[in-house]
This record gives sequence, C-alpha cells and structure tokens, in this order.
Amino acid sequence: MKKILFLALFLNSIFLGVAYSDDITETRGLAVQEASLGNTRFSFVNFQSLLEVYPTSMYTQDALFATGEYYFLIGDQRNAAESFMHLVNDFPGYKGEIFALVYLLKLAQLRGQTNLANELQNKIVAYKRPVSLFRHTKKYIFTSPMYRKYKVIYHPNSVEFSVDGHPFMKIPRQD
Repeated sequence: MKKILFLALFLNSIFLGVAYSDDITETRGLAVQEASLGNTRFSFVNFQSLLEVYPTSMYTQDALFATGEYYFLIGDQRNAAESFMHLVNDFPGYKGEIFALVYLLKLAQLRGQTNLANELQNKIVAYKRPVSLFRHTKKYIFTSPMYRKYKVIYHPNSVEFSVDGHPFMKIPRQD
C-alpha cells in the first residue's frame, strides 16, 4: 500500500512538473512573440505574469530586464529602478547586466542622485574591462527579451551605449 501511495505521489509530482513547465514555457513564448511583433504592452503583461506566478523560474532574469525596460519606456522610474536593481543585485553576471547598470545610471541622473550616479558610472567603466591587444575598441551586442538591440563599444577614452541604433549614453573613461 505504501509503495502504491509513494508511486502515485511520485507520478503526480512528475505530471505537475510538466504542467508547470508547459505553462511557464507558454507564458514566456507569448511574451517573446508579442515582443517580436512590437506589442510591448502585451509582452510586458506576460513577462510580469512570469514574475508573479513563477518568481524563481529560469526566465526570471529575462522577465526582470523586460519589465525594467517597459517601465523605463513608459516613464515609470520607480518600478524601472526596482526591476533593474533586483536583476543586478540578485543575478550578477546576467548577459544584459551592463545595460541594466546603464539604465540605473540614467535613472539616477534623472532623479538627481549624484552620488549613486557617480558610483554606477565607475562600476560601468570598470565592468569586465575588456583586454584587447590588437584592437583599440571592443564591442558587445545584446538583444533584450523585448527584442531591442543593445550595443556597448569600449573605446580607449570612453564607453558608448546605443539602443536600436540610437545613441543612449556615452561615459568618459578616466584611467
């Protein structure tokens, strides 16, 4: 009897795990699909749902970046900062971390938080400082979960950031 009960619980947990995986994969798929079609609001709703329903999923990092992007685009500085801070503090090394830091810098500048802005600027300039023996510049390209194209170019005297081909920020290097 105990073996049958254990087997039933085990099979139930497997099927619930598959349902969980299907729901989360479907929600993320909808979010990405809407973003690829340019429907940022519907994409945001799905990414936000991922964060609310599956806060510790494998998609949490992308969902945090996407919601931070959306909040920034609509001018919701407080929620944008919260999303990006959560991402940077809880998921160091995320593939778009440097861009989350740039958003946080921009938000600090907009809010007049000079000390925080200076701290973030120093962190960005020193961030995984690329070593290039044969080139004077180094670039990194990132496509966000909202299908926006980010690029950072490290020059010997500055670091430039662009979003969808438009200049976003330029930070001088004081080495």
